[in-house]
Amino acid sequence: MNYKNEVPEFNLRNNWKSLKGFSPTNRPVKFVFMKDLEDPYYNQILFVPTISYNFYDGISLGMRLHNKTILDKPFTFDVNPIYSTKTSTLSGIYSFGINQNYREGRLYNVRYSMNASFFHYAPDATYLKINPTVSMLIREPDFRNNKKQGFVFRYNIVNKEASLITNDLNENYRIFSAKYFNFKTEVTNHLNYNSDIQLSSNFGKIAGEMQYRKLFNDNRQINLRLFAGAFMFNNDESNDYDFGLSNPNDYLFEYNYLGRSETAGLLSQQFFLAEGGFKSKLAPSLINQWIITSNISFNVWNWIEIYNDLGLVKNRNSNEKFLFDNGIRLNLVADYFELYFPVYSNRGWEISDKNYSDKIRFVITLSPKTLMTLFTRKWF
Repeated sequence: MNYKNEVPEFNLRNNWKSLKGFSPTNRPVKFVFMKDLEDPYYNQILFVPTISYNFYDGISLGMRLHNKTILDKPFTFDVNPIYSTKTSTLSGIYSFGINQNYREGRLYNVRYSMNASFFHYAPDATYLKINPTVSMLIREPDFRNNKKQGFVFRYNIVNKEASLITNDLNENYRIFSAKYFNFKTEVTNHLNYNSDIQLSSNFGKIAGEMQYRKLFNDNRQINLRLFAGAFMFNNDESNDYDFGLSNPNDYLFEYNYLGRSETAGLLSQQFFLAEGGFKSKLAPSLINQWIITSNISFNVWNWIEIYNDLGLVKNRNSNEKFLFDNGIRLNLVADYFELYFPVYSNRGWEISDKNYSDKIRFVITLSPKTLMTLFTRKWF
């Protein structure tokens, strides 16, 4: 016991032992605003007011309670109940995790967690997603190496209310996913690989992605992304689990859509660089057999870039189809605020369309938690 901190010690959490019978904490509880250093004399619960928005829940106010300080803990929790001002209902995000660290060997961390979220996905329907997850992190032989790699095994439990507005009747499903990721981020280079396998009773699919970003000395940059995916088997009669060409088919609710079920209007133009990654909405928009695409962009002046997308897709009972589009990208803040202006594609000159404003795509991040990473990331 090192109660008075008389001996230098890295871990000061284990110098307490209650003499009053069973005590789950051994230390008094202390509520702290935002984030703080570790306080060995208290069990800290950090609280952070939150604000979020989507089209169906409106502006939502919440209070995030968690115990994540600077140092990792064996057990972490993160609870964020949220009140929707538009529907007058409670929603939220919840997470509980156990960390297991290893001093020796390539495997240095295993995390067992249970995550859940509850929101509206349509004006008249909600979804509940529960994810039991096991993640493994691999230690690099060179500790100075900024590369990170690991595996994530997740069981996705999704319960959806049926929506009369969107005609979505696929209410409940279970999907197992196994993912491998490997990325290295430096000031001038970013290289990322990941692969994913998904299995359910109705389908099995495999996908892989590679992203490369290079910043040159003259402030020029190039972005290259390759994506390939295929169904191992597909017995589902709907298109709910198909690959998306210009928008990911987000049946696992992993992307922060502002208007998830919108098919027209401004919110339907929100863009996520995932799956096919095309900016123009071409046909076929959903692919149920296999897909191979590339997304390339390079800047011509400051944050003004030219992009080009190429793809080869194959649906069941149809021939392969080659697709392409190109245009101008305003990379104002990469991954946080971007605008895409299509110019030419399989449809011809899109810029001459009288409804051209409906074709402009945008990337925007409204989550304060996500925005904070803008000031902590290492690459441009």
